[in-house]
Amino acid sequence: MKNTKTVLAMLAIIIAIGSCKKKDDSLCIENRINIFELGACETGATIKQYTFQNETVYALYLGSCINDGSDEILDADCTTIGFVGGFGGGSDINGDNFYDNAVLTETIWSN
Repeated sequence: MKNTKTVLAMLAIIIAIGSCKKKDDSLCIENRINIFELGACETGATIKQYTFQNETVYALYLGSCINDGSDEILDADCTTIGFVGGFGGGSDINGDNFYDNAVLTETIWSN
């Protein structure tokens, strides 16, 4: 049942990406939060805002109920710019190590 919920949430995220408007970043992120909640673990999920490569980015962590899950990194336009962590343990986004260079601004959602 959790897998079905996750698949539906991912489909909703794909649809939301297409509906994001570049001129209203906050609305785009609000939409992503609403969709993210559908597929996130019951506890431990977060959306954190960072400054990375002089841009505002968001890290979406589904929580610990997803084994070896990675964080999806979005730019302010809700475009996925990469994934960090997870099974493969990748950490580079646009040629820079995300963990070494991202500065946490705030946690904008958690459960």
